Amino acid sequence: MRMIAPKLDAPQISVGENQHEFLTITAAMVAHPDFDAPGGMNTLVYCYRLEEHKRARIAAGEDLYVSLLTFGKPVQPIIVCVGPEGPAAWYGVRVTP
Repeated sequence: MRMIAPKLDAPQISVGENQHEFLTITAAMVAHPDFDAPGGMNTLVYCYRLEEHKRARIAAGEDLYVSLLTFGKPVQPIIVCVGPEGPAAWYGVRVTP
């Protein structure tokens, strides 16, 4: 599995570009309408592309596991979905080609 830029028409930020020990992570910066946020942005949307053998495992009924590093702090809420249409609708942005 690797991270790719989300296909959302929203400002994007890349992290880790010049850090040889990390792969670059690109996220779309959006605002969830149900929650206040300074500056309007309160959500980062990441996108992952699964290899074909992992897609086949999911199609065959395997479960997807998500780990959230909390560093001993309270758990932050996450949203997991498939495809860009859900996030585009939730955050009022368009899907990009």
